[in-house]
Amino acid sequence: MCFNKLHMNQNEEQLLLSSLSIEVDTIFLNLRKADQIIRHELGLLHQDKFELLTSYVIPPINQERLKKIIYKIPPHHLLADEYIVYMLDNKMNSIFKLIQEYNEYLAQRKRAQEERDYLELSSIDGQLSYYTRRLGAMIHHLNIHLNLIHVLLMNASVVTDTQQILV
Repeated sequence: MCFNKLHMNQNEEQLLLSSLSIEVDTIFLNLRKADQIIRHELGLLHQDKFELLTSYVIPPINQERLKKIIYKIPPHHLLADEYIVYMLDNKMNSIFKLIQEYNEYLAQRKRAQEERDYLELSSIDGQLSYYTRRLGAMIHHLNIHLNLIHVLLMNASVVTDTQQILV
């Protein structure tokens, strides 16, 4: 019975890491779509003459859902990779700070689209392009490190299972 509880906890932790990986993949794909929209819009805004600009809505990133999943993961698993701790806890360069700034620029972009202020929209899109690529790079690195932790946990559970069989 004791081994079953241990095994269930490992499965739950692996499930949490898998759900976090799915969330990170979803954010990364949304950032890629946003980057394509912004680049297209910037190209149109830099033309001398452009017809009616189609307003594309870019949904903000749900920072709270990402935090909720991350904070459910036991800290000792996240501490296995110091880079993840750096990305989450660094005050100057955390993923959460970048997401917050990205979402603020999206709100400014929406206002500029509604007011049809194309000069400000061009400026905001330039900033959004920068934040999209920076956040995309951090999300991609987070995904790589989460996959590494997932593999380490899988190998650790396999080693534990084989040791139990040998005993």
